[in-house]
Amino acid sequence: MWVSHLDRMRSMERALLRADFPLTYSKGFNPRPQMVFALPSSLGIRSESEYIDISLSEKGPAEHLFSRLEVQLPEGISLMGYRERDPENAKNLMGQVYEADYVFSNPGLSEKIEKLLVCPELIIEKMSKKRLKDEDIRPLILSSEVLDADRTRLRVLAGSRANLRPDTLLQALEKYLAYAEAQSVDVLREELWIKEREDGPLIRPMETND
Repeated sequence: MWVSHLDRMRSMERALLRADFPLTYSKGFNPRPQMVFALPSSLGIRSESEYIDISLSEKGPAEHLFSRLEVQLPEGISLMGYRERDPENAKNLMGQVYEADYVFSNPGLSEKIEKLLVCPELIIEKMSKKRLKDEDIRPLILSSEVLDADRTRLRVLAGSRANLRPDTLLQALEKYLAYAEAQSVDVLREELWIKEREDGPLIRPMETND
């Protein structure tokens, strides 16, 4: 949870090297393995959906490769599955992310979120191009589901087109409801949703349109 995205990338890179993966490297003076996380998660956010796109220089038995990787992963990071993707696909995984599911948890939190979502707009001051600007984040929240009195699942827009960070929603709770416990809220990123084609359906990254 308290691991930065950069540290997570380094941990994965070292595990791949120890597992002797046939990685593809970038060009230039400082070649790096060609690996891309679908959507970097913020510090303090727990996640069950850290998808990573890894380019290999040669094709091999995927099951054998990933069994080697699994034993090299540090404590707290576990391999939950894999699938081979079409190398001819024009977009990497990061460019295919459209939506994300987050579960927000804290005693009595669901009632607070319900009250927040009644607001027709949620204006939050955000940094953009080195200056502060107001942004209405309400259109970025697509749906909500109360799991119990303490937990609510939100589906939000995510990715390069439009992205709602969980900490921005916590800012809105502080601003609009004077919610003093906003910084104590537990946030779990439960799932990501992608489109492999612009006109295709939303699917989980481990699924395929085929």
